[in-house]
Amino acid sequence: MQVSTRFVGEALLSAGDLSLADRLTALLVDRTGGRFRQALVLVSRGDVLARLGRLEEARRCYAEAIAIAEEIGSRSTLAVAWLGQAELAAAQGLEPVGLERAAALCAELGLRHYRPRLDRLRAAGGDAAAGSSDA
Repeated sequence: MQVSTRFVGEALLSAGDLSLADRLTALLVDRTGGRFRQALVLVSRGDVLARLGRLEEARRCYAEAIAIAEEIGSRSTLAVAWLGQAELAAAQGLEPVGLERAAALCAELGLRHYRPRLDRLRAAGGDAAAGSSDA
């Protein structure tokens, strides 16, 4: 169940239930747990906040998730947190910083389910170097 918390927000966003996703991820972030769980929940919270247009809050969640993931060595969490950061930047018309790193990690770890998100960023003019990655 601890690792599944990462996918709760993703599932609710896919189902279109933004209100429940917002409430649930806010509760999950406030609960104590290990650093790995916290990083996963922060990514999920960032995804929800980004969808709600609360971009600065989302950026802070992704940044905190990146810091934790780097500290504990969770490359899969790092990949999706960088992907979220890149999507936020692109949504603001900025260079999608982290796209290359996210694409490389996704390719290395076989995280193919993130390919549609990577492809959307690339199609919108993301890092040329990320286009050479096989995520």
